[in-house]
Amino acid sequence: MGDEAKNIEKEVDKKKLKAETDKNRTKSYTDSSMVDCRKGNYFDIFCGKERKEKAKDANLEVWIDTSSSLKNIDPTDKTGGCRRRSLAVSLKTQCGSDVDLYAFHTQKNYQSSVENFCHSYGLNDEKRLMRWIKESDAKHLIVITDIGEYTAKISDFVTENNGYIRGAELEDIVSTEKMKELVGSVAKYCKKK
Repeated sequence: MGDEAKNIEKEVDKKKLKAETDKNRTKSYTDSSMVDCRKGNYFDIFCGKERKEKAKDANLEVWIDTSSSLKNIDPTDKTGGCRRRSLAVSLKTQCGSDVDLYAFHTQKNYQSSVENFCHSYGLNDEKRLMRWIKESDAKHLIVITDIGEYTAKISDFVTENNGYIRGAELEDIVSTEKMKELVGSVAKYCKKK
């Protein structure tokens, strides 16, 4: 091989080496990200995922209906109170941090304060309610709603999931006046492990 051919071969080898180096450099920038999009991260603008941070799981979750159907059943009084709020206050008093309270209608929201339990707006949806119950990892879950939400589908769903319904039978009606009486029987779940 002549000198000229050897020089051309060296040039080709240099170009191949440079191309491989550039390819590897490019690969390293695109393939290895400094952003770690793992499931446990709470928020990452690059991944676009967000998860609410929860300090600890309470022993008891109580979901209180705040839909428009409660307006007639548990109206707000002159002082802005209602029996749903009184129930929430009593549960917080007896259970402290061992109870998590949620208000629900078209959405379910954690309530750090009892102020929103007398609102009555929005609708309910049995499919959404059943989905929320399935997604819940609560140790003990109590849902307080009106008889208008009681359907055969809800009844079957609760039975299939080893739950029970109170207040649906004529002899066992739970009126808003009796809500405070429920506190003792509900609060026993906040201490159970």
